[in-house]
Amino acid sequence: MSDHPELQFYCVHALLKKIGDLKEYKEIESLSNEFENKLGEKKLSVQEGRELYEQLAKKHNQPISDPNNYTSIKQDFVKQLITAFGLRITAHHEGKYTHSLLLSSRNSTGCRFLVTAPRHDISEPPSKKTRISND
Repeated sequence: MSDHPELQFYCVHALLKKIGDLKEYKEIESLSNEFENKLGEKKLSVQEGRELYEQLAKKHNQPISDPNNYTSIKQDFVKQLITAFGLRITAHHEGKYTHSLLLSSRNSTGCRFLVTAPRHDISEPPSKKTRISND
């Protein structure tokens, strides 16, 4: 046993320039959930998995991108957490100047990402004296 207190991980807080629409993120979650449920324990080739995903994406009115045009930069961070890591939005908050989402894994002790961005729908930005993290 160590004499030092145990270090515990709670979450990663990412500060973004922009967060997309919550409704769109929830639609992507729905698509991801259905894909995962249909996939189950099946062993599919990459092509078969892509075909299944494309069928479901059409059903959910989600765009289908060409994998040959994929770029790993300038992606929507929240969409990447949902699709690549299987995280789900478990809480959201719209403050006076900021919008935040909490994304969590299924495991209650698993990873969490708190993402925060300025609201772009407000008419007057906060003054430099305003601490926007306190909303």
